[in-house]
Parts: sequence; structure tokens; C-alpha cells
Amino acid sequence: MSFSRLLSLPPEVIHNILASGDPDSLASWRACCRTLHGVIENDSLLWKEQFLKRFDEPYGNIAEVDGLFFKKELRKFVKLNKLLCARETSTKLKYMSTIVENVVQLLKTAKSDDHESLNIQFLTSCFGFKGNFPQLLCNSSLYDSMRCDALERAANRPSYPTSSYWLREHVRPTSEDSYPLTEIYDCKPGQQLSAKLNCLWGAFNADDLTYDRHWFGLAPNDHRVAGMPFDPAAFISHAVHEYARANVYDLRRYVDANCWGPFQSGGSQKVDWERVEAIMILLSHNMAAFAKKHVAHSDILNKTWNHVFAGLSPQPPSRLTLSPEALDPYDITGTWMRIVCFLDFRDLWEFNFTRAPTPLPNRHRPPIRTEEAIRFIIMNIHVIRLSPPGDKDGKALPVAHFQGTAKLVRPLGDGNDDSRLRGMVRLTPEGEVRWTSWSIFNGEERWRSEGVQVGGIGSRRGVIGTWFDKDFNEEGPAGPTAFWKSNYSDEQ
Repeated sequence: MSFSRLLSLPPEVIHNILASGDPDSLASWRACCRTLHGVIENDSLLWKEQFLKRFDEPYGNIAEVDGLFFKKELRKFVKLNKLLCARETSTKLKYMSTIVENVVQLLKTAKSDDHESLNIQFLTSCFGFKGNFPQLLCNSSLYDSMRCDALERAANRPSYPTSSYWLREHVRPTSEDSYPLTEIYDCKPGQQLSAKLNCLWGAFNADDLTYDRHWFGLAPNDHRVAGMPFDPAAFISHAVHEYARANVYDLRRYVDANCWGPFQSGGSQKVDWERVEAIMILLSHNMAAFAKKHVAHSDILNKTWNHVFAGLSPQPPSRLTLSPEALDPYDITGTWMRIVCFLDFRDLWEFNFTRAPTPLPNRHRPPIRTEEAIRFIIMNIHVIRLSPPGDKDGKALPVAHFQGTAKLVRPLGDGNDDSRLRGMVRLTPEGEVRWTSWSIFNGEERWRSEGVQVGGIGSRRGVIGTWFDKDFNEEGPAGPTAFWKSNYSDEQ
């Protein structure tokens, strides 16, 4: 069909023809002639239909805007798809902040039903592109530590060509009393972004990672190691959860500068996504081990941790509406399931104070295999009042104060650990949801916890953070914790 005949057709017919294509075909049509370019650019319904074929319709006021919104968003996400499907890793890493920003936006506007969400299907497909997982989600200092350790071991093998250019460039120098790892207080933006992506991805068994050349950042035909007998997996001596455990139980990380929680130092309350990542990896491993041991109680676990990008989309807005009756802007009131893990205090003390060699002050501690104890706790909490945000809080919402009870799930623990709870939820200056709580035994506060709700208000992924002594004892105990909305009953 000639352009003159096409343009002579009724507008609704032209619209239907164009709507049958995809965004790439629209780009081609727009380049054909000035008239057709104008037709496509000004057809707001066309852009909306193209968007809604591929993505969820945003709810609320954002869905009432004109077609310019859908045109802008569609172009942005098409570019994201092309970026994530690119073969050049350097290009992806260059635009890492843009990738994370777009992922967060898609998750915030996704349908609450993860299985029906087009946004989550789109993201799952994009990150399923070969190489994206190791290249984008495994670039935090946690994985960097693992890679450096393995490559140093490879370089020290007598049969391995230690003079190779690649190893000289990539294996860090070591000292006799420290691991060749990144500095523990050095929050590099690229590593933080990678860790945040990994936290949003969420569902993976870290013990089943494939440690191939992609994971080590090596191209299949990298000329720097071509012909060398390089089998990366052969040099992995510790699982990633063992590095995560060392991160979480390193008491040097519990300091006033990071509020004793998963925040960056300096008092800014910016989330330390590398810390959140370490906690999630460790708790994921512990919950998987629990599920194998206690099959009958596997329903106690958070199922959203088993699926990619699951549980992060907010609930329908009606549930989160602030009303005079509810006074619950953070969707706090209800039943929550909590997991608390801890090392035997003797193991914690040995790991931090008596194990030799002692690492330098700014170095990670080596990975550990020591098993932890696991406790599950049912929390029933409700909001009691709201107060204005403080000077260091985000201003978009008030501070919500809550109280309630915490009951140990009896078949899975021992002792009389029931307690009362009090706490508060507020926004950080960058808009993340921060939870602080205290456990009260016999009228006296004993434990405190700090955490962030991954995915924001209404996220079913839950709150991830740390617990520690309420008096901020630098000698512990301390450890990881998480909690999420649950329908579980102790009577089950």
C-alpha cells in the first residue's frame, strides 16, 4: 500500500493499522514521511494502547493523564529493554543508575498480583538475558570479595600461570593479616546499585549460582586468559552465604554512624543496600535450610522470597488510604511473621575477638561456616498514634507509633520468649520506609531492631534489618532479622 493510499484512509483505520504493530515498527513508520510522523506523534490513544499491551496501567491520578505520559514512558522502557539486551557490559554498567530507577518505577506501578503483572513479566524477561545476572546483580563488595578470594587462590596455584596479565590487573595485593577485600566502610555507588537490584530481584538460591566466566567478568574468548586452564568454580572455597554471614555478624558494623542498622555511615539514613543484600542472602539460606528440616512448617516462610521481583508492588490504594479511623499510613496494623537468627554467643565472641589473624580495621572478616539458631515470632501490632516527622525524617508522611505483642512459634523454639513490642515507622530523607522497634520483657526494654521495608509501603517482601542490645553494647549480641505480613497462626 502506498503512503498516499494509507493516508487517505479514515483516521480510525489508520489508527488500527498502527496499533497492530510494535514500538519499533512505529519508529520506522514515523521516519517514512512528515505527515505520518505527525499522525503517530499526535495519536495519544495509540501510545496508550501500545503501552498497555506491554505494561500495567498505573492506578490513581497518574492513569488520568493524557497520551503524552504513555508516549514518554513507553519510549523510556523500550530503551531500557534494548539496554538490558545489549551485549556490551560496559554500556549497562555506565547506565546502572538509570536501570535501577526504571526498575523501581515499574515495580511501584505493577499490579499487586505478581503472576498477572505485565511489569514483572517484562523485568523478568529483561534480566533473564544471558549474562545480566552476574554482570548487574553480582557486583557488590560481597561478590567482589568472593571473586578476589578465588582469583588469588588461582594465582597462588603452582600449576597456574601467575604472570598472566589478567591476574596482575585484577587480583588485589594482600598482607599477611588481612583478606584481599574491599574496605568495609567504602560504599561505592556502583556496588550499592548492584546490591539494590539484587535485593529487588530477591528470589534466588545463592548456593546454586553458576560460577562461570560471566560471573568472573571474563568474556568467553578473553584474549588475556585464552588457552589457560581456567575453571572458576574450582577456586571457590566458600559459599556466598558464608561471606554474608561474616558481614552480618561483624560487630564493627554496628555503630552509631549507621544507626546500628542497614544504613550508610554518616548519619544520612541512606540505605546501605550492600548490608541489606548480605542480610537477605543469609536469611534466604537459613530459611531454605529450615524448609528442608521442617517440611510441615514451610508455610511459615515468606513465599515472595521464592520468586523474582515478587511482593514489591504496593497493595491497592484503598488499603493504604489514611482515614481518621485507621491512622495507618504505613499499613502497620495486623499480624506479622518475624525471623530472628543468632550465633551462639561463644561463636560470636570468637569470630569477633579471639580468631586469628585479626583483620585490619578497614577490612572484611573472612567467611565463616558456623551455623546459627533460628527463631520465628508472631507479632500482632497496631498503630496507637501519629506524630509530625522529626528534623532528620522524610516529610511526606507522619511518624507512626505502634505497640503489640510478640509470641514465639512454640514448635520451632524453646523458652519463654514472649514479649511486648513498641516501635515507630517513618520515612528517611530519601523516601525509604524505616522501622524501629523494641522488645520488652517483664516491663523492661531488652532488644532493639532497625530495618527498611524493601519495596516501600505495602510491600509484601517485608522489613529487612538488624537486631541488637538496646543499650548499644559493642560486644554484642547482634544479628539479622526480617518480618512480613502473614496469615500464619500458632495453632497451625
